[in-house]
Amino acid sequence: MIRFLKLIFEQIVFAAVVVTCAYTLHGAKKTFTARFSNITSIDNPENEFEPGHILTQEEIIDQEMKNFDPNNRNMSANFVIEIGDGDESDDGIMSEEEVIDDKYKTIYVEEDEADVLNVTSFTERRRNCLVKKAEKAEYVAVPLLSFPGCGNTWTRYLIEHSTGIFTGSVYHDNGLWKGGYEGELEDPFDGNTIVQKVHRVRSNEFSGKMFRDYKAPYCLFLMRDPKYAFKSEFTRFTTKNHKGELTNQEIIDKHWGNWTSRVDQWIPAYSDTYKLALQYACRTNYHIVFFENMKHSPEQLELELQKIARLVSEANEDKHIPFDVSCLEEGGEGNYKRKHVKDHPDISFLFTDAQKSKMNQNLAVLNKTLKGLIPDAYFF
Repeated sequence: MIRFLKLIFEQIVFAAVVVTCAYTLHGAKKTFTARFSNITSIDNPENEFEPGHILTQEEIIDQEMKNFDPNNRNMSANFVIEIGDGDESDDGIMSEEEVIDDKYKTIYVEEDEADVLNVTSFTERRRNCLVKKAEKAEYVAVPLLSFPGCGNTWTRYLIEHSTGIFTGSVYHDNGLWKGGYEGELEDPFDGNTIVQKVHRVRSNEFSGKMFRDYKAPYCLFLMRDPKYAFKSEFTRFTTKNHKGELTNQEIIDKHWGNWTSRVDQWIPAYSDTYKLALQYACRTNYHIVFFENMKHSPEQLELELQKIARLVSEANEDKHIPFDVSCLEEGGEGNYKRKHVKDHPDISFLFTDAQKSKMNQNLAVLNKTLKGLIPDAYFF
């Protein structure tokens, strides 16, 4: 009798174990992607993805499965399978569909990176979209260099809200700090801001240190058609306001002498902004961000911001850069951004023939330095 009861007990225990294992595997499968969010590369040995291909949600999950190795202790420390029923619950475990919606954005495979694309920086979604300063010494200095009027402040806004990390500056502008740019007053070499605004190699002590002493190995060059950059900077200077407005007729009627004098100074200064930087620094790598590309379309804006994040990651030894374009306000607008004119009107009449010729000459020299990357539209 005792042996009979013991046999029944063992069968009951065995059945319970089978049911528990089945439930566990079911739950693990459904919640797998909830804790697996750090893709490091796309496995594309057989050219499965053509250049320009956009990964589907299913392909993203498939890439995760290919990268996962349960026997790798280091990987297991980062990628943890948690047990659950796969549905949203009080313990925070999300279903597969919720995870995809909550964690991933479209990932582009570019032509020059079709085989293996590092996408670590471009897959993280931030729930609260807060922007904060990084820890001291977390990032190396990466200058965001531009001639005044090229949209540096607006670009900083885009970088801050897409990465969640404040940008810095060599200028310490109290007005910008009061306007929400909380990294403005930080030492640009403290490592707690992700990039640092610079307009000229020789602006001040900080900019001199950036290029001549530190010799920043990685740089971001922000460029804009100089015709519109000059007008933008003249508007800011004249109105004393980052969001000020000045019509072409007002320039002709009220400010013509001052305008033409400044344009004469700015034509060589525009080219020198970037040539001098390359003379002293930016030797490892630099990336040119064209203002017009960021204004072209939301898709192009996202791609440009991805490239910025990629260079910052490279400068910091491939450090993970959080990236979430959904945290940008609609249209990517922020403080200190002037009203957008959809199609730039022709303003060539604001420049004399001599100025047009001189600008074309200077741009041609700069274009050789930048390996022919300057758009034709920048020339007269």
